[in-house]
Amino acid sequence: MTKNWFFIILYIIFIGMATFMVSLYTEAQKRVDFLKDLQSEVEEDNVKLLAATLVANRGDGTNAIIFKEPLYEQHFIDGEDELKVYIYKVAENLSSYEHSLAILIRDLNITDPTLLKDEDAYSTIRATIKFNQAITIGQTNKQTFEETFITLYDDTSKLLLINFDRLKSESTISFESIHIAYDDINYFSRELVTLYNSDLVNQIPDKFSNTYPRDIEHITSDDIKFLSDESLSDIQENIELYYDANLISQLNKYNNLYLKNISLLLLVVIPLTYFIFFHKEVYTRYKMKRSAKKAQKRQEIEAIKHKKEM
Repeated sequence: MTKNWFFIILYIIFIGMATFMVSLYTEAQKRVDFLKDLQSEVEEDNVKLLAATLVANRGDGTNAIIFKEPLYEQHFIDGEDELKVYIYKVAENLSSYEHSLAILIRDLNITDPTLLKDEDAYSTIRATIKFNQAITIGQTNKQTFEETFITLYDDTSKLLLINFDRLKSESTISFESIHIAYDDINYFSRELVTLYNSDLVNQIPDKFSNTYPRDIEHITSDDIKFLSDESLSDIQENIELYYDANLISQLNKYNNLYLKNISLLLLVVIPLTYFIFFHKEVYTRYKMKRSAKKAQKRQEIEAIKHKKEM
């Protein structure tokens, strides 16, 4: 059989890409199933929800530690429009601790008829974050950043994480303002809530009454980094912190999805490989053997006839 090496190489690349795509799909399915099965347990508890979401988001064995007392919380209401805003300090641990701020929105309800929603009926909520100074992240150096909240179990809950250990600056980092807004059907940004640092700016008007407290001047990088070399056993004993050591093992139980999905891929790949590369040769050999057996049988019959004639 003449080998078409170009086609064989393309086929190997195809199999590699298919395996890669199945792996990506399986990893996503693993995290979705994990969070779905935990929904009734964590959905109504902010810190449990944050911990489960962070563990699923990482998916690499990283632990999540949540400081139970939020740095900021406020329930905004204007008629039927409302949302609750919480800011928590969190830490993730794999080989060392990384500290982040979690901005959590709960009970979100926007009655604006022009509110933009995607095919899953999810709205787009963005935060324009202005720090007290220019911040360096990798090769980027600027003072204002725009980030998009992720949707949790439904459109009433949104989450934004800001990794403070990756922010570099000349002095202590704080916020000047955090503008939370939504997109309308014309893709214009419409103000929802603005939190601000009273040491740097005056109160900034938004959708809700100015009687609601919005000051976040106390939130600084010095306060956010609440862990250093504490052991996980020390963390479990600290009543101020939430840490569930079982979340990692619960997530890992879904690794059997890899076996299931790779097996399904093999059920397709093995027959396909056979028919592309081997079926023609196998069938040709089968026909040759069958023809040879028929010829041999004819010879045997002819030999018997010849003996009878003698």
